[in-house]
Amino acid sequence: MSGQIAGPLHRIAVMPGDGVGPELVGQAERVLEATAELEPFGYELVRFPHSGSYYRTTGVLLDPAAFDDLQACDSLLFGAAGDPDLPIGTMEKALIVELSARLGLSVGIRPIKLHAEWLSPLKAAAALDIVIVRDTTEGELAIPGGSLHSGTPFEATASIVMHTRHGVDRALSHGFELARRRRRRVAVVAQANALGAHRIWHERAVEMARYYPDVELELLYPDAAAMDLIRSPARFDVIVTTIMIGGILTDLAAALVGGIGLVASSRINLSSGFGMFEPAHGSAPKYTGTGQVCPIATIEAVAMLLDHLGEMEASKRIHVAVSEALSSREILDVSTASQLGTAGATDVVLHRIVGAAR
Repeated sequence: MSGQIAGPLHRIAVMPGDGVGPELVGQAERVLEATAELEPFGYELVRFPHSGSYYRTTGVLLDPAAFDDLQACDSLLFGAAGDPDLPIGTMEKALIVELSARLGLSVGIRPIKLHAEWLSPLKAAAALDIVIVRDTTEGELAIPGGSLHSGTPFEATASIVMHTRHGVDRALSHGFELARRRRRRVAVVAQANALGAHRIWHERAVEMARYYPDVELELLYPDAAAMDLIRSPARFDVIVTTIMIGGILTDLAAALVGGIGLVASSRINLSSGFGMFEPAHGSAPKYTGTGQVCPIATIEAVAMLLDHLGEMEASKRIHVAVSEALSSREILDVSTASQLGTAGATDVVLHRIVGAAR
């Protein structure tokens, strides 16, 4: 499938994954198709069946050929990982952790912006517009550890937290560059006062700030950062942090803008440019097939993907359509109780995209 052929042709990998992933990705593809009809670019979808269901049928999680085929694409639109019929973490580890490591998707980027004040539980969140950048291959993921004497009174678990100067600098430099294009403020969040493994984050941030004199640097501990996200969210522009702390802060910030069902996320290989774009929520297996899950996060993932591929105008069309649909309350409920449902909410966004082009 492709849009107009006057512009570039993008090869986009599509991996719907588990749970509600396939139905949400299907709706997001409708938005991609409509947008491509309005902008001078074409695209080709390269489909990957990998999921819990695929694994239970074939015994294959992610074969080497899949990695080769993925690398032949420009970027990946991903649905969700998590199959309740498999041991916990099986698909998440394969489709997110291992895939990220093999493809070098080392920096995670999650923009979080309030589209409409009625979506937030806080009046102070009206100006919330932040990007959270986090390392995605080190920290608690580098050497995940395990357990001894499982199921006995002597059960013990352990892992090693590891951060390298290269990995920390990679995330920090991306955060500083983003801030330079935004509001020129960076907050680096790490437990540097109590955890020796986290000190490198604040130390390297101070050193790197010397090369960005036009960017204001703030060093925070996780508890203070969480408190200030609630108390004065407008103070934040770009937050750079670790994989685990980032996981907590991104979900907290998502709650302030209406819920994780509105937030998209990406993991990027800064060298090759390959990116994985996905909704920030999980597979929500109990809602599979109900047609009620909010599609906005997956639609926003498409917008992020297009922006990453250089299709800024196409990306802007989607962002504007989503914001207008929410601020006008055409999409009045972003929960699974919505009367619009998954397809209905997508229809509203599509109407905005097409209507704006007339």
